[in-house]
Amino acid sequence: MGVLKRVIEGNADWVVGDHLQNGEVVLNGNASASCAPSMGGGRLVVKGDVGPRSGIGMKGGDLIIGGSAGDMAAFMMQNGRIIICGNTGRAIGDSMYDGVIYVGGEIREAGSGTRIEMASKEEYEDIKVLLMQYGMPVPISFKKITCNKPLFNFNKKNFSLWKFIEAKGMASA
Repeated sequence: MGVLKRVIEGNADWVVGDHLQNGEVVLNGNASASCAPSMGGGRLVVKGDVGPRSGIGMKGGDLIIGGSAGDMAAFMMQNGRIIICGNTGRAIGDSMYDGVIYVGGEIREAGSGTRIEMASKEEYEDIKVLLMQYGMPVPISFKKITCNKPLFNFNKKNFSLWKFIEAKGMASA
C-alpha cells in the first residue's frame, strides 16, 4: 500500500494538518492560523501563505510553505523541518527546542533562542529538488533558523541567568 496523499483545492481554515503523523497533504491555496499544529510526521505542502502560529509545537515531518508565514510560526517547535519560500512575520521559531526552519524571503523578526545562518549548498540543493517536485518557485537562497539553546536546560532557580541572556540579546541572536 502506498503513502496516503490528499490534495485540497482552494483555501483551508484553522489547523489544517493537525497532528499529521504520516502521508502527504497538498493544499493548492492558503492556510489560516495554526496550520500543522503538533505535526509529528508526514508532509504538509501549502502552496500559498499560512497564518500565525503555523507549525506550533511541531514534532516532526515537513511543512512546506510556498508563500509567507504569519507571526510566531514554529513557536515551541520540537523537531521537523519547515521550508518557507516567502517572508516571515514576527518571532519566527520563538522558544524552539530543535528542528530547522529555512526561509527564502525576509525574516521580519527572529524568535527568542534562535540562530540564523545561511543554508549550505547541499541543503539548498535538497530544498530545490523538493520544491520542484511540487511545481513551486525556488528562491535564490535560504536562511536557516535553528535553536541556539541558551535556555535549553533552563532552571527556574537560576532566573538571573535568563535575565542576563535576554538583556544581552543572546536569546534571539
